[in-house]
Amino acid sequence: MKCELPSDIGNLSSLILLDLGDNELRGPIPATFGGLRSLQKFSLHQNKLQGSISNSLCNLENLYIVDLQKNRLSGQLPGCFGSLASLQLIYLAENAFNSNIPSTFWLNSDIQILDLSKNLFDGSMPLQIGTMKNIRQLNRSRNQFSGGIPSSIGQLVNLVNLSLSDNKIQELVSSVKYNAICGILAPVFRPSNHGGCRPLGVLRHTPLDLES
Repeated sequence: MKCELPSDIGNLSSLILLDLGDNELRGPIPATFGGLRSLQKFSLHQNKLQGSISNSLCNLENLYIVDLQKNRLSGQLPGCFGSLASLQLIYLAENAFNSNIPSTFWLNSDIQILDLSKNLFDGSMPLQIGTMKNIRQLNRSRNQFSGGIPSSIGQLVNLVNLSLSDNKIQELVSSVKYNAICGILAPVFRPSNHGGCRPLGVLRHTPLDLES
């Protein structure tokens, strides 16, 4: 399928699932998609979509999963995603998203999986990360993130997988590869008996991907 997304799809107010993945769709995601008030699954993965994510998607109060990975999307993420209580699974890997992530984005405590890998995001990990109490998988690898890892990450009691590899992370152990490492160890980490580091407390069972 080689075409743009028709804006009239936004009139399907009873639509629950929209899956147009693995096609060759081009152009932007129409702002009219904010009219899909009943939508729970929104999947446009592996296309050739461009442009930014419209704030109109924040009207989708029943949205559970957003899968937009493997496109050519860019710009900033809508900060209003932080207010969508139904949103739990977000896959945005392999796009061209850039700039810092709005602090309000991290206020959604219901998100369980967040994949931001292979983009151009920058900025540091905010203190608000500790608000995401239900997150199980967090992938921020292969971006331009910098700064340190805040101690509030220790509040993520359900975190199972954390990937921060191939960024410009600071304030982490010096053995981590492919990052611009400097500074001191964040309070949530401490050295292990075998060199490197391991997380304290609730993160002690979390696989950490911090090198290539």
